[in-house]
Amino acid sequence: EDQRLPECFLGVLFAAAVRFRECSDREGFEAALAAGRPCSPSEMEMLSEVCQMIFRDLQFSLELLLGSRWPILPALDELRLPPYVEDPVLNCEGLEDPVLDWPRLRHAFQPEADWLSEARPIVYQ
Repeated sequence: EDQRLPECFLGVLFAAAVRFRECSDREGFEAALAAGRPCSPSEMEMLSEVCQMIFRDLQFSLELLLGSRWPILPALDELRLPPYVEDPVLNCEGLEDPVLDWPRLRHAFQPEADWLSEARPIVYQ
């Protein structure tokens, strides 16, 4: 098994996150099926493995994600995986004294926000 990072690994991570969302969301699943791009359990497993491999093998930092031209943080946030979205402990909403203001950071990556001016002060405080 080749464990080297793919070329343009941030682009690969972005594409895998977007496709994983499409496959895990009922509406997205139906749209993919109608478009002739059905999602199989083996594809979901492979997409999950790709994302995990990239996160595991990188000296990942928030600065790397922020500095990328790929909108990876919004793509990951859009996954909205039920156990994480619904649990305030897992989604960092319920932290009393967080190191990073996750709700504010997520807001910075909404389509209507100017991510650079809104996210930079959070990360470089």
